[in-house]
Amino acid sequence: RLTAVFCSRAAVSHSSRWPLPPRRRLPAERRRWLGEPADMAAEAVASRLERQEEDIRWLWAEVQRLRDEQLNAPDRGQAEGPCLTREVAQLRAENRDLRHRLYRLRLCLAEELSQQAKLESAAPAAAAQEAKRAAAGAQVTNQPDFVKERLKLFEILRKDYQLPFAVTDKKGNTNNVITVRVADGKAVEGEIWKTTPYQVAAEISPELAESTVVAKVNGELWDLDRPLEGDSVLELLTFDNEEAQAVYWHSSAHVLGEAMELYYGGHLCYGPPIENGFYYDMFIGDRAVSSTELSALEDICKTIIKEKQPFERLEVSKEVLLEMFKYNKFKCRILNEKVNTPTTTVYR
Repeated sequence: RLTAVFCSRAAVSHSSRWPLPPRRRLPAERRRWLGEPADMAAEAVASRLERQEEDIRWLWAEVQRLRDEQLNAPDRGQAEGPCLTREVAQLRAENRDLRHRLYRLRLCLAEELSQQAKLESAAPAAAAQEAKRAAAGAQVTNQPDFVKERLKLFEILRKDYQLPFAVTDKKGNTNNVITVRVADGKAVEGEIWKTTPYQVAAEISPELAESTVVAKVNGELWDLDRPLEGDSVLELLTFDNEEAQAVYWHSSAHVLGEAMELYYGGHLCYGPPIENGFYYDMFIGDRAVSSTELSALEDICKTIIKEKQPFERLEVSKEVLLEMFKYNKFKCRILNEKVNTPTTTVYR
């Protein structure tokens, strides 16, 4: 193989030494007839043979020299370079690709083993977390008896509260159109006792509706889902407004209060918003409270929020509320001390 390679190299390097392809020679008889001596033809053949033998000697010496360089080279890779065939070069390239693929496979295997180890170590914690969530869900469904009675009365009052509006709709009153003016001066039409601030905000922009916390109607704070009761000047307040923040924290306190009733079964007292948040007081008798219970309370709050319970507003008399909260002496005290009007609001 080496001889074949270097013969081809020698043919290229010494092409100038080779004679041009000879023209077709005439037979000896015709050459003599044309006057070409026979001894001249013999000399030409001898000269060609001599040149060929010289080329053969040169090629053999070149092969020997390159073999010696290959054996004596300090870096065998450098000596092999000129001698590599295409097949060897291709095999080496494939070998490099295989080594790279093996390296990548080992990395992937190590990563999978690491992930598996993490999952195995996290399995007990995940099981405990799932059990805690299940317990939180059970707490939400296991309502105390006083909560069930309170909700039953609220449902009766809600139906009575909505009855006049249902009668009005059935009569088909055509004088129900109202005008709602928003902050930029734009006026939109609505329907009395049906159109809500949230619906108006959604017509302007879905993003505005989602970012609005509470509305102001004719200067009065107004729930987003509370129907408008006539022509209105509407303001839509987002969380960067202080009044909106207070409403947001107050609503959050209601979520916390529901979770506390479900978890502790005690009686709620005060649950106001404060400057940067909210709190709720609860009477639970001699029962102690531990900081380890905070995560359970948080899980119940998350479950309540996930249920997307709507905030429902009713306006009822003070006497009805005293009946609704007769089990809770703290709420009754607040009603007797704070409510001086014939009616007041209650939320579920």
